[in-house]
Amino acid sequence: MEIFEFENKSYLISFLLLTRKNPEGIKKVINNFTSLSDKQLDNFELIIKIDYDDEESINLIKEFSNQNTNLKFLVSSRLKGYPSMNEFSRDIAYLARGKYLMHISDDTEMVTPNWNRILENELKETRFYACNFNFVSSKGESVNIKDAEEPKWAEDRTFLGKVGVNFHDFIYIAYPKKIMELWGFVAPHALVDNFIGDIGKRVSFHPWNTPVYEFIDSIEINHYGGFPEDSESFHTSELSEKVHNTYRSYINDALFFDCANKVKEYIEWEKWHKQHKLNIVNDFRNSGLSVKDYFDLK
Repeated sequence: MEIFEFENKSYLISFLLLTRKNPEGIKKVINNFTSLSDKQLDNFELIIKIDYDDEESINLIKEFSNQNTNLKFLVSSRLKGYPSMNEFSRDIAYLARGKYLMHISDDTEMVTPNWNRILENELKETRFYACNFNFVSSKGESVNIKDAEEPKWAEDRTFLGKVGVNFHDFIYIAYPKKIMELWGFVAPHALVDNFIGDIGKRVSFHPWNTPVYEFIDSIEINHYGGFPEDSESFHTSELSEKVHNTYRSYINDALFFDCANKVKEYIEWEKWHKQHKLNIVNDFRNSGLSVKDYFDLK
């Protein structure tokens, strides 16, 4: 395993991208995200995981990372390929310096200008923030996530029938890195974005009814693929159904409950800690003492 271009610096968001032998896709993502920003990208980083045999992508990223200090990459084994997506995601997530993590792909396109400033204004709490996005076909046809039909083979997925939430409505999610650290993994299955979104639904709707996620409608993203005519698309292939079926059998209610409970407890602790700090500040201001005298008394 090789790790390139990491430094001791913190960010607001770490974008995590897994790719294989698609240098053109990588180039489009980098150019798209940077061209639509307001050029002040110091609060964001992009970490890309590349397979050891993907020399063209490695060389491309080396060239880009020499020009951008907030672009990093990790080169590692292929392992089992797609079924190892959660392991690849874990590796780059632990290297991330962002307060929030967001998983993207090499077929992601940012639509919203100045997206970075919008995210800086939106990401204030310990929440799951789901961005608005469109599925876009190879012919350029587009459907917004809120209008997308749910796959028949996804209807009975664990508890979602009880919740009544669209299967698709979480893909581009910014979530606190601390939550991943509490779990000890990004996801226990290759469907990383589905798992993270499902936990957000679990905490928000059943059984706690504690809202921990919100949509950021002002951020729009295009996700290419997912239409029947896109024969190469994972989303419409037999492999897609097979992977989602294993997800339903592998991820059980006990695991969901444990991970969701950790999220709920962490959020409650964050609220308490914030209020505790505020109480100390107010107590100090009302005391009329100097900082030294105040803390000497405590």
